[in-house]
Amino acid sequence: MQSILPESYETNAIGRMIPGDMGYTHPWAMYTDEDRRLWINAAYPVTTTAGGTSHLQIERTQDGVIVYQKTIGDHRYSIGGGCFVGHNKNGDLPVSLR
Repeated sequence: MQSILPESYETNAIGRMIPGDMGYTHPWAMYTDEDRRLWINAAYPVTTTAGGTSHLQIERTQDGVIVYQKTIGDHRYSIGGGCFVGHNKNGDLPVSLR
């Protein structure tokens, strides 16, 4: 018999945030396209407190996500890189740095 995920094991995803929500995610949730535009993977988990590798502070806006630059740390990004093979970019959110 196949199990169903208990609600207590479910994570909150960036894509489910509503405008005004703030949280923390992994720096590799953000990526660039070939035109150097920044995006955030809407499927990545978001927490209400920073901890471990979840230290990238984000805020959901009506049009996308604000990423607070001071929380990026020493993470660097490749042009047109990031994400994983098979990642469906539909639904990902544009990033504004602040």
